[in-house]
Amino acid sequence: MHDHFQSIDLGEGPRVAERILILDDEERISSLCAKMLTRSGYDVLAPAYGSEAIEIALAGDYDLLLTDYNMPDKNGIAIFQEVQKAGHDVTAVLVTANATAEVLTHALEAGVSSFIPKPFTAEELRRGVDLALGKARIQKENARLRGLVALLELRLKLACDANQEGLFEAMMEVASRKLMADRTSILVRTQEGNRMRLAASRGLPAELPKDGLTDVSGTISGYVLENGRSVLINGEVVSPDLVSLLRFSSLSSGVCVPIRDKSGVVGVLSAGRQQPREGFKESDLKFLEDFANHLFAGHDANSCREELQENCLRAVGTIMAEIESREPCLKGHSAGVADCAVRLARECGLGAAAVEELRMAALIHDVGRLGVSACHGQKKPDWTVADMFRMKNHVQYSEKILKASTLPDTIIRTVKHHHEWYSGAGYPDGLAGERIPLEARILRVADTADAISSDRSYRSMYSPNEFLGEMNRGRGTQFDPAILDAALRLHERKSLLHHAHPYYQTA
Repeated sequence: MHDHFQSIDLGEGPRVAERILILDDEERISSLCAKMLTRSGYDVLAPAYGSEAIEIALAGDYDLLLTDYNMPDKNGIAIFQEVQKAGHDVTAVLVTANATAEVLTHALEAGVSSFIPKPFTAEELRRGVDLALGKARIQKENARLRGLVALLELRLKLACDANQEGLFEAMMEVASRKLMADRTSILVRTQEGNRMRLAASRGLPAELPKDGLTDVSGTISGYVLENGRSVLINGEVVSPDLVSLLRFSSLSSGVCVPIRDKSGVVGVLSAGRQQPREGFKESDLKFLEDFANHLFAGHDANSCREELQENCLRAVGTIMAEIESREPCLKGHSAGVADCAVRLARECGLGAAAVEELRMAALIHDVGRLGVSACHGQKKPDWTVADMFRMKNHVQYSEKILKASTLPDTIIRTVKHHHEWYSGAGYPDGLAGERIPLEARILRVADTADAISSDRSYRSMYSPNEFLGEMNRGRGTQFDPAILDAALRLHERKSLLHHAHPYYQTA
């Protein structure tokens, strides 16, 4: 494990335009909407209404369905419900001249994101589409965060478990909870043809003993093992040849993904829900595929654990890069804070386990900024009082995200309270002195040290004298004096920040 982590560089490529499918039996209206939305920068599909257009809709290869309500064959809500049953992560906007209470209630129950009454202006169309896609982006970000938090949980569990079976059990525990699955299982390939070993499970019938061999011929697991393809099942939407492979008729929805190592497909990871639960979606399938990518079957336990830890850190880096891409001056900030916090924690005498938890807390200390959109793209000196209030809410958003996990309370508290001041003037709870968790007090110092030793859009990095002056001004107000003293000792030795930090290159 390295002491210094680099953020993942996602590049500066152009933003991919979101795709909108227009479904309207009036060609004039469909063409008009297409022109308006294309001018707004969207990738627009507007096929002539008919069976082919409905097939395109059911394929789900787009981000937003803009659909009329009254159409010859079936109404737009019914079509959207079929798209949802197929598991596609698509949002919908309903265009209608018949906005009765009954229609609107039906649309809301079906999950339609917004409505545009006919007739409408170009601005009303754009506003309705932007609103719906904005909600969809937040949902996708939340799904990514769910995967990130799950990987963090696994990483901590692996630190305490030295065998691969422990990894499988941890996978089952986390995946079952994150997917709200009634049944989950990991089957691994054996040398006996289609007979697989049940390595771990949750909720399977008692007649399927763990560690026993089971014949997967004619099952979904056998199909995935043979073809190396993931399967998403949502009742009648799935082709009959796959439905016939379902072993448990009580399952209304299931996802099944291959587990690979360098030699190919070596196992199968499955999850299922019983009726009448909501069906799985494509985002659930992607989540399970990401999990399966970290099941390094066939590797020794130490290699498995180390590789998962590295991939976990890459996942953290990717999420943090998403935050930092909104505020480019923050690029590398989370990685820098984590490195500084670890150095400072060791100087303060924390044990290895506490240092590791602090490292993780520091890497994700700004994760709640994904939920704060008001200030993105603005320079801090331009923030209004309202902007500042909204930005302060990011710590509560972080807490909400992390509380849905089984991460240790110490990590959650550290992230929540890293903006508390030693004097009690911080937020969110105005804690003071030693009421602030020790790790949060360390993170407060590390966060500030990295921030003022780096360039921002509204100022350059502090010089060595300015750095020392700013840190000392926070003694007893922002910072715990004992922790600040430890930081200044490291700074004097040029060991507070990583040796490659720009501050040391320009100082």
